Amino acid sequence: YNGLDLGVWLGIAPISWFIFALYIQSTYGLYRADRREPKEDKGEPQYERNSLAATVGKAFVAAALIVAAGIALANTGDTLSEQYGLSKSVVGILFLAIVSSLPELATTISALKQGFFDMAAGNIFGSNIFNVAIVALCDLLYRDGSIFANLATSEMPQQFVAGIASALITVVILAGLLARQKAYPQKGAPQPHVRIEMVLGIVIYAVAMVLIVSVFGGA
Repeated sequence: YNGLDLGVWLGIAPISWFIFALYIQSTYGLYRADRREPKEDKGEPQYERNSLAATVGKAFVAAALIVAAGIALANTGDTLSEQYGLSKSVVGILFLAIVSSLPELATTISALKQGFFDMAAGNIFGSNIFNVAIVALCDLLYRDGSIFANLATSEMPQQFVAGIASALITVVILAGLLARQKAYPQKGAPQPHVRIEMVLGIVIYAVAMVLIVSVFGGA
């Protein structure tokens, strides 16, 4: 028995249906909110020479390379788990998560350098939303029951700590952003370089990783 798997509906656990519904509702809500916001005049397009077809083609090529690298990365993670006696959850949470997030890091840094601050923040939070939705998608594609029923009970503490830490960091960062928006309502106003929410986020992540590796790290 697994507490997350409360039966299966059409081959998918109820929690996965809930994740699907939440993802659709949240993305639709963001779309409607964006449509209501007044649009700023941003002047001439910076990349008017690039056609839509060329841009989409480049995106598909980059996505294909990332998918191929992800498949190889999963095999590498399994090898690390066997050779160093680490649980697969620890390898996934610590090593694979960091490596697979490097494209997001590169995209965010590139957006920040070009002054696309809203795009950078959207990339981070949007990736968080989609990464959670991937769990439900995997449950849909896995045809031998629910993936939640196949999770190793011995590795649930690692998953629990990682999930709680992820939620806490997101809440702390969002609370900090809202507080900054109230304290500095004018766009472009000077703000402190060191932000308490960022420090707290790093501390939460570090503590969670120490717990996962030192307390639950064994295979």
